[in-house]
Amino acid sequence: FTGAYARVRSQFKTPIGKLEGVEEVHDLHIWAITPRQVNLSVHLISKNGEKALREAEELLHINYQIHHTTIQVEFNPDHSCSQCPFQK
Repeated sequence: FTGAYARVRSQFKTPIGKLEGVEEVHDLHIWAITPRQVNLSVHLISKNGEKALREAEELLHINYQIHHTTIQVEFNPDHSCSQCPFQK
């Protein structure tokens, strides 16, 4: 189960990390409420938070049909996220 979950996470983490201005993606979680309702939460480090947020939401909506997201944008790459025990 752990290996399968890691592969699924990487399928989302990689494209989000390639968005312009996104320096890092961490604390990504994905789960299904129902077979048709998937939720995703993630933390991004970006100096252009509004743009990164908008593009990440668009990517998830259009490419993966994930409409229930919680995306936290952090602006300081040196910041150690106290809520992220498995950062990176």
